[in-house]
Amino acid sequence: MSGARPFRFGVMTSGRPDGAEWVALARKVEDLGFATLVMPDHPAMAALAPWPALAVAAAVTTSLHVGTMVSAIDFYGPVVLAREASTLHTLSGGRVELGVGAGWLAAHYELLGSSMDGAGARLERLDAGVARMRRYWDDPPASAELPAPAGRPRLLLGGGGRRMLTLAARHADVVGLAADMRTGALGPESAASSTEESTRRKVAWVREAAGERFDALELHVLVNFVRVTGHAGEVAAKVARVYGVDDAAAARIPHVLIGGHRDMADELLRRRDDLGISYITVPAAAVDDMAPVVAELAGR
Repeated sequence: MSGARPFRFGVMTSGRPDGAEWVALARKVEDLGFATLVMPDHPAMAALAPWPALAVAAAVTTSLHVGTMVSAIDFYGPVVLAREASTLHTLSGGRVELGVGAGWLAAHYELLGSSMDGAGARLERLDAGVARMRRYWDDPPASAELPAPAGRPRLLLGGGGRRMLTLAARHADVVGLAADMRTGALGPESAASSTEESTRRKVAWVREAAGERFDALELHVLVNFVRVTGHAGEVAAKVARVYGVDDAAAARIPHVLIGGHRDMADELLRRRDDLGISYITVPAAAVDDMAPVVAELAGR
């Protein structure tokens, strides 16, 4: 596709149990040509806290961008989150990409001693909070020493519902096309919202809400199922049962990659041409399987 945005690839991980393994993973991800290393930010997850872990990852690499996917603004407050991100952005030489969300799992709120409001209230706080974060970056407090020659962190916002994607289209640099998680759990609703047809509808929502800024947006998908296999049909049939689609549609789900490395590269090119998706993140367990695809497509 003429004028297509170049591919970028990321790795998502909750960390490694010791420092040496974490450093080795960050360096490996960079050496294999991935652009980003991102971490979930779930307080109820038995995993590394993202900000100190990401600081270490940035310190032991030179070009790798780091960030969260995503940090709920309710758990930090906009100014605290903006300060955390801009500090690491400054110290890493401009390599932070901050994912921000409205929160979606009641267990996270319970752990922090609060209750989860309805989606409407949470999205209103996110909208206002992101605007406040931008004001903090653009006009920091007089007492704050925040030299940031690289500018503010890139913002990723995303989701599966129209209101969230409309908000992302207005505020974000990167728009994540995700399953609809308004029920707070994985299930038939989230599976149905992950198909290619559903994703095409989400892209249309983003395009409508973004208007003239749409071409400046980067569209992102987390591919959470990667399977290198010479028996793609058999694997697709199993995936089809989970998502409630036919076998052919299963292989085209944007959150799924099945087949040989050439098949995967061709499918990602098709998705970029058809849907505009150019930024792909995979779980850390898929790093080695994806490495040949990254080598072929990164930057193309």
